[in-house]
Amino acid sequence: MKILFLGTPGFCLSFLNKIREGETDEVTAILTRPPKPAGRSYKIKESTLVLWARKNGIAVYTPEKVDQEFESQIRALSVDLGVVVAYGKILPLSFIQIFPRGCINIHFSLLPRYRGPAPIQRALMNGDKKTGVSVIFLSEKLDEGDVIVQKEVDIQEEDTAGTLQERLIEVGTELLGEAIELIRRGNPPRRRQDFTHASFAPAIKKSDAWIDWSLPARQIFNQVRAFYPWPGSVTTFRGKRLKILQARVYNSLNGDIRSESPSGEIVKPVKEKGFVVACGEGHLLVLGVQQENRSRVSAFSFWQGGRLKPGERLGKEE
Repeated sequence: MKILFLGTPGFCLSFLNKIREGETDEVTAILTRPPKPAGRSYKIKESTLVLWARKNGIAVYTPEKVDQEFESQIRALSVDLGVVVAYGKILPLSFIQIFPRGCINIHFSLLPRYRGPAPIQRALMNGDKKTGVSVIFLSEKLDEGDVIVQKEVDIQEEDTAGTLQERLIEVGTELLGEAIELIRRGNPPRRRQDFTHASFAPAIKKSDAWIDWSLPARQIFNQVRAFYPWPGSVTTFRGKRLKILQARVYNSLNGDIRSESPSGEIVKPVKEKGFVVACGEGHLLVLGVQQENRSRVSAFSFWQGGRLKPGERLGKEE
C-alpha cells in the first residue's frame, strides 16, 4: 500500500521505520507541522522528521492549513492509507475521505479514556495504574473514531512522562504493524467507542507546572512525574524559580518529622538523597532540582551548596 504519514515529533521515526520494515508498504510522502523559530536566535531549524525524509528521498509537505488546494495535491499522489501519529491538528473530513483504505491514528491511551493532546501526562497526574495504546480510524471529531486494535500497558510507580512514553511508543509501533496488516487483508475490525466512558486530556501549559504545596504529597508526586521532562514542576525558593524534577512520597518513621509544619516548609535533609518538604497532607522527598539558568543537580547537592536550613519555604508563583 502507498501510505501518507502525518506526524511532527521526533519519536515518529519509530513508526516510520516500522512501516518500512515490510516490503509491501511504501511511505509515499510525509505531512508535518511547519517549523517554528527556536532558540535565542529564533532561527528556523529543520525537524528530525524532515531531515530523515530528505535522507531517504521521501517528499515532505508542511502546509499551514489543510485546505482544498492542498487536498488536491494529496489526491494526485494516489495514496491508499493515511497514518497519523501526533500530527497536532484536527483534519477535515474531506481530507480523511481521500484515502481509499481509510486514515488511522495512533493514540496513547485506552480510548475513549483521555481523548486529546496530553493523555500520558493526565494519566500520571491522576495516579492511574494502567494506560495503553489505541489504533483507530480517524473521524472528524477528536479521537472519536472506531477502534481497530488496542493494548493495555501497566504504569509503574517510578514512571515519568518520558519513560512511559518510551514504552507506549514500543507498543504502538507493534500495534501499527498489526493494524496495517488487518487493513491490507480487508474488512479490519471496527469497534465503536463507548461515549459514556469518554474523558478528555487537555494540553499541558507551562502555567500548569506551578506546585501548590497545600495539596497532598501523593498528588504533587504525580504532578512531578507527569511534567518530566517537560515542562518541569516549578516552585520558588529565595525569590527565584526552582524546578522539582524528581521526587517521591516520603514515609516518616519513628516520628522523625513534625506534623504541624506548614505547607512548603523544608523540614530536613536526607543524606545522599535530598530534602523533605511538608505538603498539605504528608511529605515529599525532593530528589532532583534545577535552578534558573543552571544544570540539573541532586537535591542533596543543592541542599549542601545552597546551605539550606530547616524552616525555609518553597512557594508559589510571585
